[in-house]
Amino acid sequence: MRSIVEGLQPAALADLGLEESLRQLAARFGHLDGFEVELDTDAVAELPAAVEVGAYRIVQESLTNAAKHSGARHL
Repeated sequence: MRSIVEGLQPAALADLGLEESLRQLAARFGHLDGFEVELDTDAVAELPAAVEVGAYRIVQESLTNAAKHSGARHL
């Protein structure tokens, strides 16, 4: 059940906002997968919740795809 709820809206996003959630995602991704992830948010503006979830998921999928297909060690 928890994974279904997490799939709808990440808890960190609701608790911390988009910018900090993206920072934590980048840090976690780098730690778990051994990548150096550089994140520049330039003070993300307030967005509707649905847009924030979409943006978070896009970044999440982009990191996954970059790691899987690029062969890079720095993202």
